Amino acid sequence: MPGSFADFVDDWQHLVSAIDSHSEQLQGLGTARATLASLIQSALEKSALQKQLKTEGEDMTDQMREALQQGNDLARDIRSQIRGKLGSRSLLLKEFRVAPLVRKRRTKPAPPPIEIAETVEPSGSVESS
Repeated sequence: MPGSFADFVDDWQHLVSAIDSHSEQLQGLGTARATLASLIQSALEKSALQKQLKTEGEDMTDQMREALQQGNDLARDIRSQIRGKLGSRSLLLKEFRVAPLVRKRRTKPAPPPIEIAETVEPSGSVESS
């Protein structure tokens, strides 16, 4: 049994040729042979159209990627100009999906803990027995 498209078409074409070669013995297969020949032609046309659409689809994908890249570049340039006009700290930048620069408050670091050192009193007296 054929597996690929080309195998199917080749098998069908061989069958049509074989029917043509033995048409005297296979007189009742004229309609089926004509239908199969028509299906072969239709399948070949659809295959050609599929290849054409695949190529056009790949071309369209490339064109779409190019358009997206150009759009991203232009949007970045526009946002940069907006940042220049409004200032990089303006909260209005959020409207244009641009993060404004915000000053972060620094908290004073906590003073280090005071260590209390234990003092050991020297013992000055020595007891003798």
